[in-house]
Amino acid sequence: PKGFMHAGHADDDSALVKAIEETHRRGMDFWLMFSGHHYGEESRAIMGETFDGIRFIDLPFIPYAYAQSEYTACFTKPAVREWEKALFGYAAKTYDVDSLYVSHYRYGTPSFWTNLFGCACPDCRREADRTGYDFDAMKAAMTSLRRNLERLDRKTIEYASKSRLTFADFLFLIGNDNGVSDWIVFRAKALGEGYIKSFQAGEG
Repeated sequence: PKGFMHAGHADDDSALVKAIEETHRRGMDFWLMFSGHHYGEESRAIMGETFDGIRFIDLPFIPYAYAQSEYTACFTKPAVREWEKALFGYAAKTYDVDSLYVSHYRYGTPSFWTNLFGCACPDCRREADRTGYDFDAMKAAMTSLRRNLERLDRKTIEYASKSRLTFADFLFLIGNDNGVSDWIVFRAKALGEGYIKSFQAGEG
């Protein structure tokens, strides 16, 4: 059987501890779940930002975009990485749980398309330099991609639909620049490195 208990954010973890004990008493595993890399106004200082320096939380509203409130924090800021390592490490070592389950550790959904142009904060620029990516070339390519997206015509959209292109394929088609694929891969690697370090903290 599967079930969920939402403990919320509180200093008193007695209800959580009791739930873990009762779950084990009944012969079931208990997984501690963490959801989201998305925050609100209180986390403005660590919020992802675009190439133009606009924080995700300040991006204009997009009509019909799904989950537009998924304001993603930067994945490379030292404070974020250290916090997540401490959080997952603490959870794994403090509570008698059988596993940790992490959901929504990602950027916002594709329909909130303007967040595709970040995070491009100074920490991400340094991360790009460290990992061998040309940040200025990626910025130029993504700037060109945005212009092309704003000029999309029916013919191009119909071609993409009939060709059954993935979202990434579609972006590469419209961008027509290796800097676009480099940017997508760089973002994925930055996210993945943070996730791996958090996982290792939980294991240790």
